[in-house]
Amino acid sequence: MPRELPPPPPQTSLQRRASSTLHAFDKAIQEKDRAAGDGVLSAVIDAELDESKGGEKVGGLRRALSQRTKSVLDREPSTPTTLLRSRSVKTIPSQAQGLSEHAPPVVLTDDAPQQGAPLPRHLKMLVAPLAGMMAGALEITTLWPFEWAKVQQQLNRSDPKYSALADARRLGLGVYRGLPSMLVGVPMQGAVRFTTLDHVKAALTEPGKTAGPATNLAAGLLAGTLEATLVVTPVETVKTRLVDANKGLLRGIYDFVQAEGPSGIYRGLLPTICKSASNQALRFVIFGEYKRFVWGGRPSKDMPPLLALGGGMTAGAIGSVITMPFDTIKTRMQGLEAARYSSTLNCITTVVRAEGVRALFKGLSMRLARAVPGQGIIFASYEFFSNGVTQALTPRKKSFVA
Repeated sequence: MPRELPPPPPQTSLQRRASSTLHAFDKAIQEKDRAAGDGVLSAVIDAELDESKGGEKVGGLRRALSQRTKSVLDREPSTPTTLLRSRSVKTIPSQAQGLSEHAPPVVLTDDAPQQGAPLPRHLKMLVAPLAGMMAGALEITTLWPFEWAKVQQQLNRSDPKYSALADARRLGLGVYRGLPSMLVGVPMQGAVRFTTLDHVKAALTEPGKTAGPATNLAAGLLAGTLEATLVVTPVETVKTRLVDANKGLLRGIYDFVQAEGPSGIYRGLLPTICKSASNQALRFVIFGEYKRFVWGGRPSKDMPPLLALGGGMTAGAIGSVITMPFDTIKTRMQGLEAARYSSTLNCITTVVRAEGVRALFKGLSMRLARAVPGQGIIFASYEFFSNGVTQALTPRKKSFVA
């Protein structure tokens, strides 16, 4: 007989106030969704579905969206296409609300493609984190040159004619010297996120109720602050130093620690947290408004994958523009000349006085060149990695040959 799980501990007074407030926000968001009516594309897709049933041909984007919706709705719940539909709701919005561009997608679904014997629950819980980490690693590896160029443009203070493209041609494969730190950081960041997010969400949810969008946002902000403190800031500092010094991972870390000690890896902690928190909040709001505009008050689970991907890209682009000053200040405080800034405020005032407000947006084009297509890479690769991880973890039946 399976052992019953112990009941959750009672909430403290602070938890009760927080969960009650968040539940009120959740209800307000749900009311706003219900009042949104039909979005600008949901009615079009319905009309196209009706026309396609009558044999009439439709073209362009409307046809693609309507056919995708029809194929999703006509399939059984266990098929991979339905997983794609669920992923368009839970993976892409979560990534759009992600705490940094380097974060693996937060997948809040238990769905996984099953072939043969179902996975045990303890293995099934590993599919989403592992697939998310692999998709994040693929994204950062594929688009790393844009990240390198962004950092170089942000660190450049003196030469207005500096060209990251010319510098990249000179260095060749040397531009990848900062990548290993990010590949080490992706699984660490994913481990912190996936182990803390559910615990924080459970602590903020009233007993017997389901976490709503505001609760998910608050949980993401709190878990993201911990993530930025434990993983993102040290990894970003090491990455920036390696790019600035053009050194390999081991040599760069050794020289860095010798010069400043282990505490130096936490330079730029405050702007990193501010960037992460503002990214999370902005992308949450932007994707919510996008969803109401194109899909109205309909359930998110019915949104076609292409629409969800478009929302993720839109939220990522707008969020990147608004939070760019935090990113620039973070990079300046983590570079080789970080000692010239005594604090975050001093860094902001120094940069603005010496180089103007436009300097806070250095590297914006390179950041957008990574943030926008990065959503598509993660969207396209997550299901592939999810299938692969599932197959690798699925217990295989032993066969005996007589």
